[in-house]
Amino acid sequence: GHLTPAPRTRLAVEVVARNVARARRALPDVPLLLENVASPFTWPDDELDEPTFYAAVAEATGCDLLLDVGNLYANAVNEGLDPLAVVRAFPLERVRMMHLAGGVFEHGFYYDTHA
Repeated sequence: GHLTPAPRTRLAVEVVARNVARARRALPDVPLLLENVASPFTWPDDELDEPTFYAAVAEATGCDLLLDVGNLYANAVNEGLDPLAVVRAFPLERVRMMHLAGGVFEHGFYYDTHA
């Protein structure tokens, strides 16, 4: 039920920025927040960690962020990282809204299921 995550690369940041610019031209008066997504896997060519990627996206687009705490937690746990360290590194100064939902562990993997 999840979308394929974008690779965490500088090129992906540029693509997101172009797409956001296109959306803003079509919808100039609509507020826009960008959400961190659940990543069931990482790409081998990832250049940036999750907090750095979203900081770069916020900077490149001028958009603030919707922090999905469940997605951040799932990504950290599944990448073998400390979730608290990841959230501390996240660009919290750009967060304007939060989303909190639950998940489940199955076969050693944490899924954000909104349970």
